[in-house]
Order: sequence, then structure tokens, then C-alpha cells
Amino acid sequence: MIGQIISHYQIIEELGRGGMGIVYKAQDTRLFRPVALKFLPSELTQDEEANQRFFHEAQTASQLDHQNISTIYEIDETADSRIFICMAYYAGETLKDKIADGPLSVADALNISIQIARGLAKAHEKGIIHRDIKPGNIIVQKDGTVKIIDFGLSKLINQQGLTKTNTTKGTAAYMSPEQALGKEVNGQADIWALGVVLYHMLTGEMPFRGENDPVILYSIVHEAPSSLLRLRPDVPKPLAQIITKAMSKEQSDRYASMNDMLKDLLLCQQNISQHPATSRLIAGKKRRKISTKYVVYAFAFTTIVVLTLAIFQILPLKNVTIDSIAVLPLDYISDDLEKSYYADEMTEGLIKNLAKIKALRVISRTSVMAYKDNPKPVPEIADELNVKAIIEGSVNYLENRLRVTVKLIDAKDDRHVWANSYNRKVSDIYILQGEITRAIAKEIQVELNPLVRTNLENMRPVNPEAYELLRMAQEFFRRRTSEAYAKAIEYMQAAFEKDPNYAYAYASLANSYIYMANWNLMPPHEAAEKAKQLAYKALEIDSLLYEAHGVMGYIKMVYDWDWEGAAKFHYRRKELYPNDSWNYFNSAWMLAARFRRFDEAFREMERCIELNPTGHYGQYGWLLYTAGRYDRAIEKLQKAIQIDPTGYSVHQTLGQTFLEEKMYERAIEEIKKAIDLCPEGSLVVTPRAALAHAYAVSGKRQEAEKILTELLDLKKQQYVSYYDLAVIHTGLGQHDLAFEKLENAVECRDGWLAGHLNIDPRFEPVRSDARFSAILKQIGIE
Repeated sequence: MIGQIISHYQIIEELGRGGMGIVYKAQDTRLFRPVALKFLPSELTQDEEANQRFFHEAQTASQLDHQNISTIYEIDETADSRIFICMAYYAGETLKDKIADGPLSVADALNISIQIARGLAKAHEKGIIHRDIKPGNIIVQKDGTVKIIDFGLSKLINQQGLTKTNTTKGTAAYMSPEQALGKEVNGQADIWALGVVLYHMLTGEMPFRGENDPVILYSIVHEAPSSLLRLRPDVPKPLAQIITKAMSKEQSDRYASMNDMLKDLLLCQQNISQHPATSRLIAGKKRRKISTKYVVYAFAFTTIVVLTLAIFQILPLKNVTIDSIAVLPLDYISDDLEKSYYADEMTEGLIKNLAKIKALRVISRTSVMAYKDNPKPVPEIADELNVKAIIEGSVNYLENRLRVTVKLIDAKDDRHVWANSYNRKVSDIYILQGEITRAIAKEIQVELNPLVRTNLENMRPVNPEAYELLRMAQEFFRRRTSEAYAKAIEYMQAAFEKDPNYAYAYASLANSYIYMANWNLMPPHEAAEKAKQLAYKALEIDSLLYEAHGVMGYIKMVYDWDWEGAAKFHYRRKELYPNDSWNYFNSAWMLAARFRRFDEAFREMERCIELNPTGHYGQYGWLLYTAGRYDRAIEKLQKAIQIDPTGYSVHQTLGQTFLEEKMYERAIEEIKKAIDLCPEGSLVVTPRAALAHAYAVSGKRQEAEKILTELLDLKKQQYVSYYDLAVIHTGLGQHDLAFEKLENAVECRDGWLAGHLNIDPRFEPVRSDARFSAILKQIGIE
């Protein structure tokens, strides 16, 4: 069949054959992707009623959506009535082939069995039983992900009658006692089979053996397996107990559900101290007879390998410099889904800490989070992000403790360089992040300067309740409504009441007040004063907290108009956190806003994009717009929208850019999109002012005046930016009113003045006015 085209699939090669049929690798000629085609034996599909039952079973199985269950694309029939299933093609090896090389390490066996259990638990929740769990039906991909295949096929065999033709020793050996006796089957059969698979992975031997199927089935029903701990003494006793319980002859003595078994496996994994290993631990003796000559050769070869590995562990690797790294989103593997945020918190913490190392280019959180729900091979991710190494791992939460496993991968050849596991109390989460960062730095041989070393070594415990309160506050803050901000501030205040030395909570609240001023939720001079006090308090507790230095830099520039003071705080932030992309945006912003040195600002933005490949096209486009480089601005802004269509400020800037190009309808359309995307409430003030300006410039004066009236009415109830009002008056040609509003903005320290006035194209009609220069001088711009 090689080379033939079946439907729209071209057969490439045979992958395997057995009692369930023949599997081919094929190319989908419509979607240009590799697939696996399984052709079922004709004797299984001769009965029309059986065919219909099978199609129904397979269709049900195809609806399973889980990372550990193979994807079924299609079930079809050839012209000569041969039924085939089209499945996703997975590059890797079957667990059967993996075990053939020898018993697996405890860590590998546990990892694989946990993934199998997860997939089966999901299937059982949907009422689907596999009935034929065995190593041949488990694929282990190159990245370690496990895929369970052949859901639904064993039921077809049972319906047609179990025959010697359709059954192999491999299938019979994993059957539960009730299957062996022909009784009704439920999820307990899969629990039994997983216990057998786990036994097989750890020992390399089957618990129930025989020369033929009847002998194997008799052993399953009547005999006890050989002691696992005798065959493999290094297996932890709790793991042996899990296997024994899963393989209980009576269903009532087994786990009540696959989820129950999964919980015990996860607990066992958490309690086992894992260490990096260069090969699988092999305990049980293989039953194959090996000649003494080959044993001697094998021993000699192994000795050479071990010595070579030892040398490479001691001596630094030459010609290998890891100077760029990305931390992929850590997997959350606990059943306590309410605590799943710990995986993201650990990911973000590692990114932040690694970014403190100047010699290392670290990809930002924004860019790596794109891979959370879009897994790809490590080399492909590394190529997209232009890094030499990848960090990946997992987080498990159990009873106020975190079990974190971290792996360092050399991206060039997808080689695991280092791995370790950590078990700490939740209160030590920051200490743990610092410890892991130091371990990674040591492994990739980058020097930590004294400042960074001190910072990482002096992480302090945090009150778990305070940590939880701050996390909840940040969740509310992301909703961007006045009610949510009020709730966020309430939670942040409660956080540092629970833990008065929680410097990060003070810095977070300071930052919140800044945003509230920017979004017209508080008068700017009030917000700035509160933010300043909180930032100073944070620095009093922790002078190395870069977040607090960042807040102070912003306040000095935007509200105090102390540009030199701002530069000092921004420089200190950059010294503490050199690889954060926002450092370079801050530099670009100050160069443009104060000096109009755009070319230098653009160079800073290029560095910004290098560190955060997906996160700063909007800011870059805005700077290009302020410089009058409208074609390039449109290009960057449209790219930003392509990455994230929900960014309202990007749509607003794009609209303003179209306006400068006299593309009036497109300008109004984009700014309206910004308003639609903007949360209800005070945040919508600025894009509405932009829309009024666009209406005024495009000749729709009545519409512009209507919005102006609405904003002036709103001002009676809350703060409305005088800067925004000045923008509208300028568009309407009311220059005296525009300057009146700008003077008001100076009086109340409006946050838009310092960072925007000198470079905002909307004020070009009044730039030559002496009053404009006078205002610039008041805010520190000569």
C-alpha cells in the first residue's frame, strides 16, 4: 500500500501491525500534515450491526479532548469496504519499545503512569472505558508527553468474540480478572491494567506470565505476582503499595476511581526526591540469557561512558555559552485546581529573577505565555524566541507545600542539561525562586554580580494569607473597572496588614494608584502623593526591590517633573533588573518626551522588542506616531493588533495615525474600536477625547462638541483629565480654551503632560505659540 492514496491520504510507510490491524504513516494532502491511518482487520468489521456500534464508540472517543489522549480526526471506509481510522501522528516510541531497552527509572515510570492516569480519568468522566491499556497502546513523544491510543477498538473485539487470531499475549497479559472470566467490564479494568503497566515499567517483567493465553489468564485469576520489591528493591514502598492495590483480584479492593489512583501517584511523586540521571536505573534481572563475552564488553563500554560523563560534569563545557534563555510556562500537575495560579507565579518569579542577571538575555513573560496553551517542540520555540536554552518544569501543590521540578534544556540539540526538584512551604515561595535562579546560573556558568547575589540570597518568607490577598488584588486590578480597582486596593491594604514587612505589597499598591490617576479614577496629585509614600515604604523595607524603584522613577518624571531624579531611579531599576524590556521603553520614552531624540529612542525600542518579541509593538508604534513616521507607525501598530486585537490603546493610536494621514473615516473607525474595547467607566475618557478630536479635525464639529459637553458634565462627578479636554479644544480650533485647560493640567499635575505634551502631534497647531513653550518649561522641558 506504500505510495497509494486512500481518500485524501497518501500512504508513506508502515508503522506497525497486530491483532487490531495495520497502522501506516500517511500525508493528509488537503491539510498537509502527517497522520496515522489504522486499517482494521476485515474479520472484525464483517457484521453491519457491529460496524455501526464501532462507529458510535469511535465517534464518542473522538470527542475526548485531553493532552494525554490521541486525537481521532476521522473514521472512514475504502471503496472495498475496509474501515480505517485517521489519527494524529505522534513522533516518538511506544512504551513497549521503551521497556524493551530495560526497566525505567522510578521517576520516569511515575511520570508516564501519572500521564496515563490523567488521560484515563478524563475518559472515565465521559463514561468511556479503554479496556486495552498496555505498553503497545501508549506512545511517549520526544518531549515526554504520553498519548493513549486505540480507544474504542477493544470493545469491537469483545462484541465480535475473543479469538486467538485477534488476541496476543501482550493483550491478555494486561487483562483484569473480570475480563479474563468474560464478566462485565468497567473502569476498574483500566485501573488494573495501569497497575500491570507500572509493574512492567519498573521490573521489565510481567506480573502474570505463561506460554499461551489460557495459561496467562489462569495466572491472572488465581496466582499472585512475584514481589515487586524483591525484583526492584529501590522502588519506594508507597509506590509498590499503589501497584498492589491497583492489581487486587477483587474490584472492591482496588481504587474506587482512576482519580483516586492518580491522587496517590501524585502524592508519591511529590514525596520522592528526584535527582538528574544520565540513564535509567536498572534493577530487575532480564530473563534473556546474555553471553559472558557481551557482558564484559558492555561493562567496559559503560565504564567509559560513566567516566566520560563524570569528566564533563567536572570540567566546564567548552565552546558552549548560554547567554539567552526562555522560561516556558510551568505545568500545574496538582488536582487542587484552585491553586493552579502557583504555576504562573513560579514561572513569572523565575523570569524576573533570571532577568536580574545582566549577562543573560531573558525573554519576557508576555512572550513565553503565548506557549502555555500552544505547545511546540523545544527547538522550534527556541528558534522563534532566538534563545540558546529553555527552562521547563512543573508545579505541584499539596497541603500548603509546593513541589517544583525544573529542567534546563540545551535548545540546539534538545538535550537535558540539568534538572532538579524542590519541596518547600508556600511561605518560602520567594526564597525558592531565588534558590532555583542561583542553581540555573551556576549550571550555565554565568557570574552573579554582588548586587544580584545579595538580592537572590536575601529573599524572605511571606505570610501565605498576605500572598493570597495580594494575588486576589491583582486579579481584581486586571478587570480595569472602578469597582474592581476599589476592591483591589482593599485587598492590597489587607495584605500588608497581615504582613507589615511585605515590601512587594506596598510597591504593588503604589503602582495601582498610578494607574488610577492615568485612568481618571483619582485626581493625579492625590494619587501621586499616596503612591510616593507607599513606594518609599517599600524601599525602606527592601532597598533592592526594583518594582519600587520603577514606581519612584515614574512619579519623579510624570508628577514631580524631576527628570534627573527620574533618571536616577530608572537607572537603579535597570541595574537591579537589567533584562526587563520596560527599562528600554522607559529610556526611549524619556529621550523622546524630553529631548525629541527619536532616533536614539528607536534604538532603545529595538532592544525592547529583542527582550519581549510580542509585547511592545504598540509602544513602538506610538513613538513612531509621535515622531511623524506614520508609515512605520501603522506597520508596528497593525502588528501589535495582530498579536493582541484587544488592546484598546493601540487601536486609539492607530486611529490618531490615520488622522494625521488625513484618512478620516479609518481614523474614526479605529478610535471607535478602542472605545468598544475599553472597559466601561472612567477608562473610556481618553479614547472618547481622541474621538472628539478626530471628529473636529475631520469637519464633524457637532459630534466633537457633543462629546466635549458630555465630558464636561462628567467632570462634575469625577476627575476628567484636563489634558484630554485641551486635546479636544485644539482640534476645534479653540486655542485659548486649550491653553486654559493645559494651565489647569499643570496646576493639578496631570499625568499626561510630562510624557506626552512635547511630542503629541495633536498639539502641532499651537506648538509655535509662546504659551506652549512656557508650559513645557514649567514641566522641566527646555
